[in-house]
Amino acid sequence: ASLLAALLESHHAAPGRAVAVSDLLRTAWPGERFQAKAGANRVYVALTTLRRMGLRELIARVDGGYAIDPNVALRITR
Repeated sequence: ASLLAALLESHHAAPGRAVAVSDLLRTAWPGERFQAKAGANRVYVALTTLRRMGLRELIARVDGGYAIDPNVALRITR
C-alpha cells in the first residue's frame, strides 16, 4: 500500500515524474537493509502484484523509475 501511495503522491505533485526504485524500496520497507539486487527485486515483485490486481494500465516504467501514467485521469479521495 505504501508503494502505491508513493506513486500516487508523486503523480499528484508532478504527473509523470519518476519515483526511483531505491525511493520506492525505502518507502515500502522503511528501515530495512537490502543488497541492491534483492531490494530492487522486492520492488519489482510488488509492482507486478499491483499490476495483476488491475493496475497494469496505471503504472508506467519511465526514465529513472516508475510513475503513474500521466495520461490517466485520477480522482483521489481520502
